[in-house]
Amino acid sequence: MPAVKTESIRNAALVGHAGSGKTTLADAILYKCGLATRLGSVAEKTSLSDYTDEEKEDGHSIYSSLFHIDRGGARINLIDAPGYPDLLGELLASLAAVETALVTVSAPQGIALVTRKAFDRAGQLGLARWILITKMDMEGVDFDARVEGIREVFGARCVPLLYPVGSGKGFAGVVNTFEVAAAPPANVAAKVAEYGTALKEAIVEVDESLMEKYLEGSITDQEFRDNFSKAIALGKLVPIVAVSGASQTGVEELLDAIIKYAPSPAAAGKVKGTDPAKRGEPVPMERDPDPAAPLAARVFKLYRDPFVGRISFVRIYSGALHAADSVFIPQTDESVKIANMSHPQGKDQAATTEAGAGDIVAIAKVEGLRIGDTLTAKHAAIALPDLDFPRPMVAYAIEPKTRADEGRLSDGLHKMTDEDRTFVAERDRQTKELVARGISALHLQTKLKALKKRFEVDVLTRTPKVPYLETITKKAKNRFRHKKQTGGAGQFAEVELAVEPLPRGGGFEYEWKVFGGAISHQFGPSIEKGIRTILDEGILAGYPLVDVKAQVTDGKEHPVDSKDIAFQIAGRECFREAALAASAELLEPIANIEITVPSANMGDVSGYLSGRRGRPVGVDSLGEYQVIQAQIPMAEVSNFGPDLQSMTGGEGSYALSLSHYEILPSHLKQKVIDAHKKEKEEKAKAK
Repeated sequence: MPAVKTESIRNAALVGHAGSGKTTLADAILYKCGLATRLGSVAEKTSLSDYTDEEKEDGHSIYSSLFHIDRGGARINLIDAPGYPDLLGELLASLAAVETALVTVSAPQGIALVTRKAFDRAGQLGLARWILITKMDMEGVDFDARVEGIREVFGARCVPLLYPVGSGKGFAGVVNTFEVAAAPPANVAAKVAEYGTALKEAIVEVDESLMEKYLEGSITDQEFRDNFSKAIALGKLVPIVAVSGASQTGVEELLDAIIKYAPSPAAAGKVKGTDPAKRGEPVPMERDPDPAAPLAARVFKLYRDPFVGRISFVRIYSGALHAADSVFIPQTDESVKIANMSHPQGKDQAATTEAGAGDIVAIAKVEGLRIGDTLTAKHAAIALPDLDFPRPMVAYAIEPKTRADEGRLSDGLHKMTDEDRTFVAERDRQTKELVARGISALHLQTKLKALKKRFEVDVLTRTPKVPYLETITKKAKNRFRHKKQTGGAGQFAEVELAVEPLPRGGGFEYEWKVFGGAISHQFGPSIEKGIRTILDEGILAGYPLVDVKAQVTDGKEHPVDSKDIAFQIAGRECFREAALAASAELLEPIANIEITVPSANMGDVSGYLSGRRGRPVGVDSLGEYQVIQAQIPMAEVSNFGPDLQSMTGGEGSYALSLSHYEILPSHLKQKVIDAHKKEKEEKAKAK
């Protein structure tokens, strides 16, 4: 059996905005627990959490790092996730592997963009949420004022559990407001009592019977204690903790509180999945968080260590995993063998041969695993849900600086896109460019910087072409004859067909409506093949033609000269002319954009959007920031990142996702067509 019981495990992720003290706190925890001989420092590049060369150079977290802390018979698996909105993929993957989100809020700065994103995503995943007010050792901080700000944004369920004694240089410790061990200092006694009552009021929200007992005055202290963790797990209570990583004040009390009050994997309940043997309608399955149950685990992170090679980080939900096990991957229908298994400790690994339900392990040198893959027993297989990531929309067209780098570029991009599901590199079907896509310009710059450092590949970047599409807007009919005589066997084919538009997203439909044998049915695929060449190359500006139905209705053939190639050509040209006659239009991609800006910059950004055909959808308040939701053509946001930084003094951030396609206004349509024509002419001259 595994050395650590499932009930004794606590899985938690430190999440929050960049600069809120997550990594400093992680280093303090490791030092306090004897896992480091000296206190790590981000500024001094000695952090055990930010250990890669890129992180040391940039001075902030780029990758999530994992640690296991054995304390008082319990194990805390702790993940320190990056806090920049541009590196959201690592944060989302980290939350998918834990039961508890430790959301950090800087005492001097308060709630920021990623604070809200992390808190909301943790709630969507059903995680227990804690709020850690960090940097309590800094001068001028006001804990009570910060609590009020938090409660205004996240609700009255947020209640201090570890209340500070002093602040700034006078931050001397914390008092547990739920279980007061001794009389608190006189200057905090009133607040401790106030928040202790607020905690109890949140706890009784767990069920009606507790609420009735509370109102009657018959509830016992034991009943409060029995339901404290349950209230946190159900989201009825969000404990707030005062702490400082730099001074290490409140760190041990935080760890003890996590062990005592945070939910274990056993308390989190069954993990849900589907039966991979049923390929049609999904058949629900579930597994108990029990080491004796069949194996169910999931890969949530990949990293390529320069010395160890590929490392897959795996959360075990049920069953047990052993070194030398052969496990089944339902997503690929393949089995892989586990050779090297360990408990992660930052860049180091503590080798192990067994881990059970609830634990997190690292598996080295197994090339067949991808983020989101399930590891399961083949005889009792279950497929866990894939991890959910935002679709990356900010793009660079890239190419290697030298032809000699092409192989390394392909290899590097393949490995880096494996590690980050929000980073995609692919050949664009519409524009034929190699396009790298990410969450933001900074995200892409970080990736290309890592590409150079890790794989020694320099790339040239440029703004990619907009991936327009083409379509038709009305019905049309056309007849075309192809006839070619060259002295020998000739070519003859005549085709009549009709076209009509399909609903957006309808793709392409081909229908054979020839009666009476005017054309032999054997030429139907030849005509379709000719039509599909037009679908790929378009009729206006070289973009794919979509959402169209073609119906072949009549034609003629010759007993000798009619052949496959003749009907391909006739079908292609007949379709081209029919589509042009059907009021062909260009479709432009429309993006959903969410922009977070200081309230003072709201007018500038709103004006920027309206001047670029943006349409407002809504506005939310986030403390001193405003979050603008809008829709805007992708063609209008190619330079939005630098423009936003200029408008907001570097304090703005944004995220894009594809919404839909719309017809491009006619005055812009002609510009795109003219640019395509000019490009074709220049290519012809170059030949």
